[in-house]
Amino acid sequence: VKGITSCKDMFSGLSEICEIDLSLLDTASVSDMSYMFCGCKKLCSIDLSGFDTVSVRDMSHMFEDTGLTGINLSGFDSRCLTSMEGTFSYNDNLTSVNLSGMDLSEVNLNRCFYACKALKAVDVSGCTFSGDSDIFYLDDSGKVLFQSESGEISWDMKLMHFLTRLGYATYKTGEAIVLVTCQIFQ
Repeated sequence: VKGITSCKDMFSGLSEICEIDLSLLDTASVSDMSYMFCGCKKLCSIDLSGFDTVSVRDMSHMFEDTGLTGINLSGFDSRCLTSMEGTFSYNDNLTSVNLSGMDLSEVNLNRCFYACKALKAVDVSGCTFSGDSDIFYLDDSGKVLFQSESGEISWDMKLMHFLTRLGYATYKTGEAIVLVTCQIFQ
């Protein structure tokens, strides 16, 4: 499938689907991926390695309420991205997310992980954030573990203060403030 500019709601609400073959989907011109897999409650695995996200602006609620246990976005080009609001929200089975290397400094990340009750690890190695979004806002669902081993995360002070208020341990290396194996207990 070539020439499409929107994948909004493409698979949304397919609650019984377990697997989706995306190998023939050309996403080079796609600007909207919002709600793409929203409500795919039995979706257990997905290969996003062939996604070309250079034009994508909106990924809000893209993976909301799916059956996925892990999501890897580490290869995504985020240069045009403006919204990931609620992207992973309401995923009861989601335990890990890989965002490594993404520039999220101009992206709305409000409630990105909202109500992810099983979430244990988010790889943010090499990510940049604006600090204006409530990216790590969670409900009263338990503990969450965030890891970064690279020391390349560039946090602005507002985000650092926000995370510190939540009980995350941070340390500063040069101009970067890094979260290393930090836990929050609610």
